[in-house]
Amino acid sequence: MHYGPEFASAFQEAMETPEYWMEEVRLDFIEELESLLEKQKISQTALARKLGKSDAYISKVMNSSISNFTLRTMVQLALAAGGKVSLTIEDAEPDVFAV
Repeated sequence: MHYGPEFASAFQEAMETPEYWMEEVRLDFIEELESLLEKQKISQTALARKLGKSDAYISKVMNSSISNFTLRTMVQLALAAGGKVSLTIEDAEPDVFAV
């Protein structure tokens, strides 16, 4: 993702915090979960039933209202959707501020 130079210092400051990177992981996870649910043709209601959770809880998960998943929750959601969680460590994006 690329941003103009006027945002460079704000992004640089944010990128120095664990919260920035945790949010990126959380959003990536939700995106992957949505994709898996579509692929497996599993509705949010069916996912809620598989987990013994309410539809409202799954809605909060999918709409980013829950901001801090535990690893256990992520694994449970993925397994119920027919997937698994894997973890990779990558280089931080060096060209975030390129125009």
